[in-house]
Amino acid sequence: MPVNKEIFGMSEVTMSDSIDVLKARIAELESDKNPWKDMSTAPKDGKHSIFAIKFGPFVYSIQGWWDQTAKKWINASDRDGEYLAWMPNIMVPDEFLPWTDSYKKRK
Repeated sequence: MPVNKEIFGMSEVTMSDSIDVLKARIAELESDKNPWKDMSTAPKDGKHSIFAIKFGPFVYSIQGWWDQTAKKWINASDRDGEYLAWMPNIMVPDEFLPWTDSYKKRK
């Protein structure tokens, strides 16, 4: 018969369950640190995203989208390459856009 040891008021079973929950949460948080996602999850609704694309020996991050008509990925460089990963497109803050008041105030 197993011995039910108490540590800090928690049984080994409860502690083991808690550790599993904590490990799962740590893995979830660490995956959030890396914004790059698997291509199988990339949006195919025409929404622009940033893609890691291999051209020859180099990998570039380039804006692109899924073309419904052509049924293929299109990128701003207009070159065919191997799409490795994607992440959501990030908006450039107004302070870096020359046509905004925020930019003009920086000068």
